[in-house]
Amino acid sequence: MAIRLTEQNVSWAWYSGGWNTAVLGHAGPRCSSTTTSRSPYYANFADGTSGRADHLKDEQDFYTDVFGGKLPAVTFIKPLGPDNEHPGYATLLNRSTTRR
Repeated sequence: MAIRLTEQNVSWAWYSGGWNTAVLGHAGPRCSSTTTSRSPYYANFADGTSGRADHLKDEQDFYTDVFGGKLPAVTFIKPLGPDNEHPGYATLLNRSTTRR
């Protein structure tokens, strides 16, 4: 799907919690890894490509882009482990992110 978006000149990004540390080889438990997104398996998104730099981003970049009004037309986001609602280790309600 991502490749089709690119082919149609639709702006998009995949934001993933822990992406920056995973790229450095330090993915922790319940953190994203470079394998969480299937995109790195495509040549277009390999290390050093513009596709990777332009479209695969850290969750912190998501917040920067939200507050800066720079979100792309299509946004995928996979939050860091405790906030991603993954069965087995995440909770539906995370008190650290709940507004009071």
